[in-house]
Formats: sequence, C-alpha cells, structure tokens
Amino acid sequence: EKDKLSERSPYQKAFEHCLRSVAKDEQSGIDPKKIARRAFLLSKKGRLPYSRSIGAKDRFLAFLYHILPKRMRNYLLYKVYAS
Repeated sequence: EKDKLSERSPYQKAFEHCLRSVAKDEQSGIDPKKIARRAFLLSKKGRLPYSRSIGAKDRFLAFLYHILPKRMRNYLLYKVYAS
C-alpha cells in the first residue's frame, strides 16, 4: 500500500503524524460554498491570478512563505507535520 511504511522504518512515527495532521486539516477546512463563491468571482475576471489563497489562515501562511528564509519554512513545516 502506498500510504503505509514498514514498521521498522525510521520515518514511521513522523509519517503517521503527518497523515493525522492532513486528515484533521481536511475535516476542519474552509466551507465549500465559500470556495465556490470565490472561484465564481475569479472566473469573471479577464486575467486570472496564478494562484489564490482562500481563508485567513491560508493567506497568512502564504504571506509567511514569501518573507521567511527557506530553512525557517522547512523547519516550520517539519514542526507542523512531522513532529
């Protein structure tokens, strides 16, 4: 199975923590109606943006991504998803 690691893998604990974190994020995500409304409004524009963050949390994380050094971003991702 692609979503399982060997029980002897040194990454097993971090992998399981990451899967739990992602599942939690998916369950408590943004209301689909809000996303649909934003997509509809964007579709009416002449020039679409390359990407768009929806929701305060995602916009804040996108902002941090642009101002933090790569090493700090990687550390924060590790803390959120792997530890």
